[in-house]
Amino acid sequence: MGRVGNFLVFLFLCTHNLLSQVDAHYWTHQYGAQGLLLNGAVLASTQGETALFYNPGATGMAAQGFELSFISPNYSQLKTKNLLGENNEILSRRFDNGSGFVGVTFKPKKEKKITLGVSTFQRYRSDISYTERVVAPINEAQTLLFRGDLDFERKLSERWVGLSIAYNITEGLGIGLSHFSTFHSQDTRFDFEREIISSFDPNEIIQSWRSEFNYGLSTFSGFISKLGLAYRTAAIRLGLTYTSPEYGAIRRTGDYALEDQRINVLAGTNQTVSNRSESVPVKRKSPASYGFGIDLLTESGTYSISAEYFSQIPRYTSLQDIDDPFDSQINEGVPTEVEIIEGNNSVFNFAIGAEQIVSEKFTIICGFRTDLDPSNRIAINDLPEYLGTIGNVYHVSGGGLFMRGKNNFSLGVDIGYGENNGGQQLANFSNIDQNSLFEQRGEPTVTTNFFAVMVFFTYDFIFDSWR
Repeated sequence: MGRVGNFLVFLFLCTHNLLSQVDAHYWTHQYGAQGLLLNGAVLASTQGETALFYNPGATGMAAQGFELSFISPNYSQLKTKNLLGENNEILSRRFDNGSGFVGVTFKPKKEKKITLGVSTFQRYRSDISYTERVVAPINEAQTLLFRGDLDFERKLSERWVGLSIAYNITEGLGIGLSHFSTFHSQDTRFDFEREIISSFDPNEIIQSWRSEFNYGLSTFSGFISKLGLAYRTAAIRLGLTYTSPEYGAIRRTGDYALEDQRINVLAGTNQTVSNRSESVPVKRKSPASYGFGIDLLTESGTYSISAEYFSQIPRYTSLQDIDDPFDSQINEGVPTEVEIIEGNNSVFNFAIGAEQIVSEKFTIICGFRTDLDPSNRIAINDLPEYLGTIGNVYHVSGGGLFMRGKNNFSLGVDIGYGENNGGQQLANFSNIDQNSLFEQRGEPTVTTNFFAVMVFFTYDFIFDSWR
């Protein structure tokens, strides 16, 4: 096991991926030679070490080895309209690397029915950011100008590291359990400036609102368990899975920083709020999910269907704090209040795939999958509720599976497209005047178009080929 352990540590470093523009969808990432080519339609047919994630019950139904997938360059483009007001458009392009996977399976000595495994992979990783400036004259006040700046960024990362055990009840029936440690972090930054100035002298501020809010949440070594059942005959394969919500996190912490200043020269008012904290207890919830897969086998190929239902996460307070920013050094100080509320809708994703055997050493595989938007909602104090902006994404994939001895590798491409209407504006800079500068008027008028292309390469190495 020394050789396997050292190799796994090395590959753990290789699986680090860059950032993606896709928000925190449940089926954004697929893994391994079959999983990528079939677009996740593998709950019944998973063959390699990705069974540790897809269906632990199938772990012992294939030769043992290790599987590696980390070469997957990805180009994505996100176009967003009306995010800061009517007819506003932001175009963001990104080139990065898809999520990697490393898995190792082996049987204890003199044991034929029990299979053990170790795996690590990036389950979620996203980075969505917007930076924009709007300058426009004030309606019915030709001597005044409005200037609005927005910087918004949302990052999310979650890595799973798991141990698995599978038991073959019979040659065609297996059960398994994977127990994952999860390491989750998310950061959101919402900074904006709104000013009304004189068009003759830009240094003359008439009204000003500058607000900066950022927060971070993290859970260290939470736990997720996954149960799997696999049944196989010469003509049909079935798979069932249950994935638990996250539980038993060793540490949950949060931090935030709040700066808010409002100046109204016309009314003679000046208001400021400032606070920050680096140790706030937080809550985190993830959904339970239920998966089902079926494969129909023919002489020339296989046809696969997989589906997974993710339960709803009702709205809950993930971070809440009431604190005196000046530690009682000011008489009659007013404590600041910070509250972050999150929640997700239920989602039902499905995938279909087909494998056409060309020869003993080459198989053509294609797939289609949904990656539906769980509509992750984030409400921060009195700021407009932020709604995930990517929307539903649909993927098609295709490529080849190549066999060399007992080892497999795949080469293929995946294309994803999604669009969404009715997303929530981060701010509305349209038709700002002296009466509405200090109002939050985010409207559900945001539209998005998302497009991504990924080329991937995976390798599945079987231990038996070493001997």
